[in-house]
Amino acid sequence: MAKGNEARVLSKVYWFSGRQVVDREERTERELGRKKLMMRLPALRDQLRDASGDQIEAIFVAWERAAAYQDRIRTRTITPAELAAYYEELSEILEESAKRYFSSATQ
Repeated sequence: MAKGNEARVLSKVYWFSGRQVVDREERTERELGRKKLMMRLPALRDQLRDASGDQIEAIFVAWERAAAYQDRIRTRTITPAELAAYYEELSEILEESAKRYFSSATQ
C-alpha cells in the first residue's frame, strides 16, 4: 500500500472516530474493534488489550466499522467485488497501522 493511500485512509479513520463526543455507540465500537483486532493480531494481543490513546482508539473504531461493513457485504447474494476489495485493503492498512503503532511505541 502506498504511503499516500495510507495517510488518506488514516485521515478517514480519525474523521470516522468523531473525536468531539465519545458516545455509548462509539465506546461499544471501540471495544468490539479492539477485540476483533486482538483476534487478527495474536502476537499483539496483550499490547492491544492495554492500549489507550486517541490514535489507537480511532484504529479500533475504524476496524469495527470496516469489519461490520465487510460482514454486510459478504452476506448479500450479489457481492460488489470492488467494494469488498476496498474494505479488505482498508483492513490490511489498519492492521499495519496497529503494528507500526506498537513498534514505534517500543522504540
